[in-house]
Amino acid sequence: MVKRISIERWNQAQKAERICHNFDRNHGQNHYKNTYYNYFEYLDIKDSDAFIVEIGCADFPALQWVKFGKGLFIEPMPSEILKDIAKELNCDIIADPVENIDIPECDEIWLLNVMQHVIDPDLFIAKCKSAAKIIRFFEPIDWPIEIYHPHTFTFEWYKNHFPDAKLYKGDKPNFHEAKCAYGIWSQV
Repeated sequence: MVKRISIERWNQAQKAERICHNFDRNHGQNHYKNTYYNYFEYLDIKDSDAFIVEIGCADFPALQWVKFGKGLFIEPMPSEILKDIAKELNCDIIADPVENIDIPECDEIWLLNVMQHVIDPDLFIAKCKSAAKIIRFFEPIDWPIEIYHPHTFTFEWYKNHFPDAKLYKGDKPNFHEAKCAYGIWSQV
């Protein structure tokens, strides 16, 4: 079981994580674009007219590389870069942790390398499942707890929440070095 952390610990992690996000827009988009295309391949993400909620996208959201019907970002610490991208994509931003809000009903939620940063992982997943028809996720497992990563997860934890989760072994060049759980959860 992964436990809820205190708001103080979460704020400490958020501040430490923000320091890691120091790319300007051009460099950041070039840096993350290939990563997102890999996520799209593993998670069967294609252009669609869906309402997609991307959670924890930091500065450079995946939604900027696909066509979608409606988009929303849930990012507790939105940067000016994210605000500019959201405006260009006509997406709103909710600047609160998922645990403190009601996620609007949507077609899909994308969780791409965000779970190590949340307050209460079980509540977070429950809220996502109650809001979305589909959840696409790609998340590191067995990664050590650090100042900016207050949680670590096992593959079994993901299998408990998403029975069809698959294991990525961390072996694709220029992509994730960590083992990851990934998959598509659907209630349709």
